[in-house]
Amino acid sequence: MADRYDAGAITRAADDILVAGAIARAVGGILVAGAMARAASGIPVLNTTSILAVQWVRSDRRGARPVDRQNDRGDGRETRSPPATPAWPARTPATGVPPRTTTTTPPRGIMKKLYKHLIVAAVLVAGFAAALGSYLLLRPDDRGGAGADVRPAAEALPVRASSHRLTEPERSELTIVEFLDFECEACGAYYPVVERLREEYGDRVTFVARYFPTPGHRNAEPAARAAEAAARQGRFEAMYTKLFTTQKEWGESQEWKAPVFRDYAEELGLNMKRFDADFADPETAGRIQADQRDGLGLGVQGTPTFLVDGTRIQPPASYEEFKTLIEDRLGD
Repeated sequence: MADRYDAGAITRAADDILVAGAIARAVGGILVAGAMARAASGIPVLNTTSILAVQWVRSDRRGARPVDRQNDRGDGRETRSPPATPAWPARTPATGVPPRTTTTTPPRGIMKKLYKHLIVAAVLVAGFAAALGSYLLLRPDDRGGAGADVRPAAEALPVRASSHRLTEPERSELTIVEFLDFECEACGAYYPVVERLREEYGDRVTFVARYFPTPGHRNAEPAARAAEAAARQGRFEAMYTKLFTTQKEWGESQEWKAPVFRDYAEELGLNMKRFDADFADPETAGRIQADQRDGLGLGVQGTPTFLVDGTRIQPPASYEEFKTLIEDRLGD
């Protein structure tokens, strides 16, 4: 199935914020629940959250609030009960040993509720952490730039002077443009079809390749940059061929494959210092985005998309169907 283009890369950042917020709320819940449990069990607590939990538990036990909203004078001013002064237990005169003290055990019902909240909060935190980890691991890498906010060109053109022509007949009778993604499996399936048509009609038809990397493919944009960097040394077609004939080796991978594309450049005998500089050059990425803008302006929504003399067509189902289409256009 043809790959769809989605220019809304900003939504990925929004997803991160939502997930992080949910985790923060879950962590807050487990901290409060933990503080309440410690307060109920008599364990010393020092942080602000724990102190609030202590006040809540103690006020619940005694039936009194820690803060009196109206004083005895009835003037409406808020007063606080003075803090109790801790005192050492009196010593028994005869033995000199302080009397035995006892602690109040909180009701079993309260403890069950607290432990239940603790378990629920812990499960929520673990679930959100696992979901966030999976999302960050599997989402496309922004380094590729294929998810950049590319907008349609105001005056989109099927072919420009800078477009890469795979064939240049002296007297062109037809122009076929393909907006492609080097990592797209459908584009890879069409590659041998296009190559066969080029051999048969290369002296009459101009075949043009234009970049249209999609955000769903992590290495589509760096592959296009490798092709454009090779084009600056006059070797676009060689890199174009190399990328499609090796697609199964690097395509659909979550790993960054720029080093693989650099190896291809070395195999092609390119000047590697120049290739590295061109690959990292912002103008190279801008050249790719220029093709994307034209594609969006022409109604391209997925890859591969073919335009025949400027008209977008449904991708032919086979070589024979594509050949028939070309023959019909050439016969007009």
